[in-house]
Amino acid sequence: MANNFMADELILTGADDLEFAPMTGENEVEQQLEDTWKVMLVDDNAEAHHVAKLSLQKFTFENKQLKFISAYSGEEAKHLIEQNPDTALILLDVVMEEDDSGLQVAEYVRKILGNRVVRIVLRTGQPGIAPEEKVFLDYDINDYKLKTELTWQKMYTTVVASLRSYRDILLVEEKRHEVEELNSNLAKQKEQLLQLNEQLQAEIVERKKLEAVYLEKERLRIEKELLEEQSQRLAKLNADKDRFFSIIAHDLKGPFLPVIGNAQLLTEMFDRFQPTQVRDMCEKIYHSAKRVVDLLDNLLEWARLESGRMDYQPQNLNLYTVVEANVDLLFENAAYKKITLHSTLQRIIMVQVDSYMVDTVVRNLISNAIKFTPEVGFITISAKITNEPSYLTAFNTSRILGSPLSNSFVEVEVADTGVGISPKDLKKLFAIETHHTTLGTAHEQGTGLGLIICAEMVVKNKGQIWVESEVGQGTKVKFTLPLAG
Repeated sequence: MANNFMADELILTGADDLEFAPMTGENEVEQQLEDTWKVMLVDDNAEAHHVAKLSLQKFTFENKQLKFISAYSGEEAKHLIEQNPDTALILLDVVMEEDDSGLQVAEYVRKILGNRVVRIVLRTGQPGIAPEEKVFLDYDINDYKLKTELTWQKMYTTVVASLRSYRDILLVEEKRHEVEELNSNLAKQKEQLLQLNEQLQAEIVERKKLEAVYLEKERLRIEKELLEEQSQRLAKLNADKDRFFSIIAHDLKGPFLPVIGNAQLLTEMFDRFQPTQVRDMCEKIYHSAKRVVDLLDNLLEWARLESGRMDYQPQNLNLYTVVEANVDLLFENAAYKKITLHSTLQRIIMVQVDSYMVDTVVRNLISNAIKFTPEVGFITISAKITNEPSYLTAFNTSRILGSPLSNSFVEVEVADTGVGISPKDLKKLFAIETHHTTLGTAHEQGTGLGLIICAEMVVKNKGQIWVESEVGQGTKVKFTLPLAG
C-alpha cells in the first residue's frame, strides 16, 4: 500500500540543521549511537521501511543520529510505543490491517498512553478513507502527508520539523518538571518552615511560661527577703524602743522622787523649817520639775518627728540671724559659768531650710556645749561654705547621719573646750537604744534626747551631722545645710 520513493528525489537543499554523509551498508545502519532520536516507522509494506532507513541512515540533527523502530501493523505499533515512550517521531500509515489502523494507533497513543510529546505524522495513499480535514479535527496529529507528495526533500523537511518540535516540547517539559520540582521543594521548605515556626512559637510560649514562673519565684523570693529584713528591722526597732521607753520611764520617775519627798516634808513640817531650808527644798523641787518638763518637751518633739507630724517647710533663711539670736538667748547661761560664747559667722549666709528645726538644732547644740564646758571655757560657733565635709579627714569622729550632698553646702561647727567624749561613748551618740546621757560640769542633768532630735532634724533638712572629740580636749559638733539656690 505504500509508494516506493525514487532515487533521484534524494536531493535536499536549504536545511541548516542537517548533515549528510555518504551512503553505507545496512550493517552500519544498525550500529546506532546511544544518544539518538527514536523514529518509529509504522507501515505494513516492508519496502517502505527499507527505503526510509536507507535514505535516512546518515541523517543527523543537533549531532544526534536516528534510531529506527519498525512496526508492520497497528497492534504491533501500540505494543512498541508502549515499550518506547521516548520515541520522538512516528511516521504512521493509515491503512494497514484495517482501514483506520493508523488512526487507532494515534488515538491509543494520545488518549490511552497519554503521550502528548511524540510527534505523529500520518502518511496515506488513500486520502478518501482518511480525509485531511476530518483527521486534523478528530485526532491529535501533527502533520498529514499523502504518499504521492512525500518526496525525499519533503521527507527530510518533515523529519527536521518534527524533531525540532519534539526538542522544544522536551525543553518545555524539562523546564516544567524543574518548575514543578522547584515548587515541590519550595512547598516542602515552606512546610518545614511552618513546622519550625510552630516549634519556635511553642518554644517561645514555653520559655515565656518558664520565665514567668522564674520571675514569679524571684519576686516571691525578693518579697520574702524584704519581709524578713523588715521583720528583723521592726523587731530590732521595737526592742530598741522598748528599751528606750523603759529608760525614759526610769528617768521620768527619778526627778519626781525629790519633788514628792520635799513637797511632803514641806506639807507635814513646814513650821519646823527655817526659811533658808524651805528655799533649798523649793529649789530642789523647781529643778526636778524643770528636768521633767524638759524631758517631756523633748519626748514630744521626738514623737512628732517619728510620726511625721512635724512638717518640713524649707525657705530661704539667713543662718547668721539664727545663730546670733541663740547666742543672745544663751549668753547669760554661759556668763554664769564664766564661759566666753561668740560667733564668727559672716553676716549673710543664705540656706534653704526649715527655720524652726534649724533654730532648735542651734539652740540645743549651744546648750550642750555650755553644759559640758567648765568655768572660764570657750565656745565658738563658725561656718564655712564647702563641697567636701571635714569628716572625710577627721579622726575620733562619731558615725555620720544623713546622705552626702552633691551641690555646695554650708558646714556649721559648734566647738567647746569642755571635757570631751571618749571613743567608746562617741559610738553611742545618735543611737536611741543606748540613751546616752552624762552630767554637766556643774552637775547639770540632761534628757539624753537632745542630740538625737538634732540629728533627725538635720537629716530632714537634707544635711549631715557628726561629732569630733577627744577626752580633755573639747568637742566639735558639726552639721551641714544646703545653700539657698
